[in-house]
Amino acid sequence: MKIYKIASANTGVRLDRFLAKQLPEATRSWLQKLIKQAKVRVNDTTVKAHYPLKAGEVVAIDYQPPSPLKITANALVSFRVIDENKDWLVLEKPAGLVVHQSLSHREPNTLVNGLLAKYPEIRGVGEGEIRSGLVHRLDRDVSGVMVAAKTPAAYGKLKEQFKKRSVSKTYLALAHGQLSKNEETINLSIQRSKRHGQKMAVQPKGSGQGKEAITRYHVIKQYAKHALVKINIITGRTHQIRAHFAAIGHPVVGDQLYKQSRYKNGQFTRLMLHAVELCLTIPSGERRCWRSEWPIDLQKQIDSLT
Repeated sequence: MKIYKIASANTGVRLDRFLAKQLPEATRSWLQKLIKQAKVRVNDTTVKAHYPLKAGEVVAIDYQPPSPLKITANALVSFRVIDENKDWLVLEKPAGLVVHQSLSHREPNTLVNGLLAKYPEIRGVGEGEIRSGLVHRLDRDVSGVMVAAKTPAAYGKLKEQFKKRSVSKTYLALAHGQLSKNEETINLSIQRSKRHGQKMAVQPKGSGQGKEAITRYHVIKQYAKHALVKINIITGRTHQIRAHFAAIGHPVVGDQLYKQSRYKNGQFTRLMLHAVELCLTIPSGERRCWRSEWPIDLQKQIDSLT
């Protein structure tokens, strides 16, 4: 059991955010699970994760330090290699595959576990074993093209391009509703939602809150109740496309996290979002582009639209 008395400096801070600062080895999603399980109490009372703390309150958490993650190779994890050389590889991530393990997903069935089975030399390349080889990420339910590094030198050169926004990332998505504009740039900052820790929330313009997020889209085809759109993201924020399209009133079809009650997913069985193209400069200095075509299962569902 860990006990904290809230100082005046922490007045108004969300409970889960306060605990995340006290326990840096734990993720917020993991702490939120403990709160839901009533293993965290404020003044001996159960509260929600977004509860704003007050000076003088006492927070008690039934806390057992999480055991270290065991990062193992898993040859059963399936993904397609599009291109590779001794320094890097470009792959196609299937929908439903988590990119790396975490305290909230400890099972060794992630992309990194699969990479370690095929390329044991990448262990520890980048940001430690948990993210071995990863230069960027795609959400669990998003499919499409990704690049990974096999060597520290390649990792540094590739990561720098993502940081400088010189990487071109193109997606295809099916959005709900009829878009009023054929093309548009969405420039709305986003940050972690204060009410729902798993979601990102768009911030009002001029608020000074959140991180800059820029999404450009072009409507490829407008259907009666949906729109097929080509998307380029200038920044690479968590859930950026999903949060932006929900903010303009046209969430991505199949999105269970950002869905809106006025829209129904109907026959769509998964998130209709796919990373179709990635362009960057490989460590040798050559500019290259790779494509991952719209998956057959998604195309079949789109072909049924009118």
